[in-house]
Amino acid sequence: MQVSDGDVIEEELQALYACYPDVPVTVQKKLTTDGDVHVIRVPISPRYIDDHESFVKMTLELRVLPDYPSTAVEVVVGEFKGLDGRAENAIETRMREEAMHMKGEMVLGHLIETGFDLMDEYNRPQSTCVFCLEPVTSTVDVVKLPCYHCFHRSCFTAWYIWKQRAIRNRVEELKREHNMNQSMIDKAMEEEGIHASEALPSEYIFPCPCCRVQCNPTSVSMHMDDASNADDEPIAASPGDGSVSTLPKSVRELVYKEQARFSEILRLQEKNNCLNSCSRS
Repeated sequence: MQVSDGDVIEEELQALYACYPDVPVTVQKKLTTDGDVHVIRVPISPRYIDDHESFVKMTLELRVLPDYPSTAVEVVVGEFKGLDGRAENAIETRMREEAMHMKGEMVLGHLIETGFDLMDEYNRPQSTCVFCLEPVTSTVDVVKLPCYHCFHRSCFTAWYIWKQRAIRNRVEELKREHNMNQSMIDKAMEEEGIHASEALPSEYIFPCPCCRVQCNPTSVSMHMDDASNADDEPIAASPGDGSVSTLPKSVRELVYKEQARFSEILRLQEKNNCLNSCSRS
C-alpha cells in the first residue's frame, strides 16, 4: 500500500511528540491551493542544564510543504535571546543548509536535534556589560536576567543595591507626602510603577538596565547573598575580565574614557540618590 505525503508527515509528528514529551512542540495546519502546509514551532534552548546556566535560546519554525519530503523543509529561526548578530546569522545559515542537504528525507527530528546542538554550542554570555563596558565572556560570576541580558556580578550587584535603596527612599518620600495614608500611598506607587516583590516583600521589581523589562528580585536572589552587607559600599563601574587591554590603543583609550564617564555618573547617582543624565558633553 502506498503511503501518502500526509501520512508521512503525521507519522513523523507522532514520533516528535514521543521524542520530546517535555518540549512544547506546536503544529499549525494551513490550507493552501496546493494542499496542507504544516507549520511546526519548537522552543530551543541548551539541554540538560538548569535555567540559570542557560544563556541562549531561540524558536525554530519548520514549514513543511504538501509534497514533503520531496521538497526541502523551509526553516525560519527567530525570537533569539542572548545571541549576538553574528551568532544568529551563523545559526540560521546552518539550519537552512541542513534542510537543503537532507532534501528527500524525513528530516524534522534531525533539524530539531541540530537546533539543540547549536544552542549547546553557543551557550555562553555574548554581550558587553553596560556598567564597565567590558565583554561578559565567562559563565562564572555572571548575573543573567530573565530577558537574557548578562552582567558581571560585581557590576550588577553595585547597581542593584543602589536601585533598591533608591526605590525604598522614594517609597518613604511618598509616605511622608501622603501622611501615611496607605490607600493614597498605594495609588502613588502604582502611578510611578513601583511594585514590591510578593516573594521578597522588602525588595522591589526593577527594570533591566539594558532593555527596561521589569524583573522580579527572585530572578537574581541567588547572586545577592552578600548584598545586604554592602549597603554602604560606594558604587563604581568595576572592570570585567581585562580583555579591554588587548584592544588597539585608539579603541582602548575610547573605552577607558567611557568607563571613566560611567564611573562618574554612578558616583553622582550614589551621591544624589537619583538618576543622572548620561548624555555626552
